[in-house]
Amino acid sequence: MRLGNNYHSYWTDITKRDFILPIVYLILNTSTSFFTNSSIYSSILELVNIVLILILWSLLHKSNFNYQINRGINSLIQNKKLVILTFLCVLILKTLYSWLVNNFIPIRFQYNQTQNDAAINELLNNNFLTLLLVFVTSVIGAPIIEEFFFRHLLIGELGKKFNYYIMAFVSLFVFAILHVTFANSPFEIGPYLIVSFSLVYIYLKTNHSLSSAIALHILN
Repeated sequence: MRLGNNYHSYWTDITKRDFILPIVYLILNTSTSFFTNSSIYSSILELVNIVLILILWSLLHKSNFNYQINRGINSLIQNKKLVILTFLCVLILKTLYSWLVNNFIPIRFQYNQTQNDAAINELLNNNFLTLLLVFVTSVIGAPIIEEFFFRHLLIGELGKKFNYYIMAFVSLFVFAILHVTFANSPFEIGPYLIVSFSLVYIYLKTNHSLSSAIALHILN
C-alpha cells in the first residue's frame, strides 16, 4: 500500500499489482454467493474471502511488508487525535442530518434507518456465532477492504494519473452510492456522503495514511 507523495502523472508510478485484488475479491464474492443463502455460512465465506485478500496483498508486498505495516502503525499513532475528532464530527453531522430529514422533508421520503443498516441489524439479530462473524466482517474486515479499494486505489494510485482531488471526488460519490443501492428513500445517501467525505478528508489530510482511514471507518 504505497503512500508516496509523488504527484507525477505517469502510469509507471502506479502500483499496478494492487489492482489485482479487487478483481480477485469480486470473483471470490461472486463465486461464493452461489453456495448458500444461510447467514452464518455467508458470513464465514465473506470472512474467508477477506482473509484471502489480505494474504494475497501480503504476498504481493512481501519485499516491504514489515515496512508497510510499521509505517501504517506509526501513521495511526501520529494521527489518532485527528481521527477521533473527525469521528465525533461525523456523529454530530449524522445526528443533525437525521433530525433535519425527519422533521423537514415529506413523510414519504423519511426513514428510521438506511436499508444498508437494516440489513446489517437483521444479521446481528441471529445467534452469537453469526453475530461474531458479522462483527468481524462488517466492523473490521469490510473497512480494511473498502478503504484499500476506495481510498488507496482510487485516490492514492489512480490519483497519480488523473489528479488526486478529481479521484477523491469520484471516491466520495462511488462509496456513498454503492451503500444505498437498495435504498427506499433518496435521502438515505446523506449519512454515507458524510462518512465518505470524512474518510476522503482523513486520507488526504494525513498524506494518504490508509491506516488512519481504516481506523475512522472502523469507528463509524
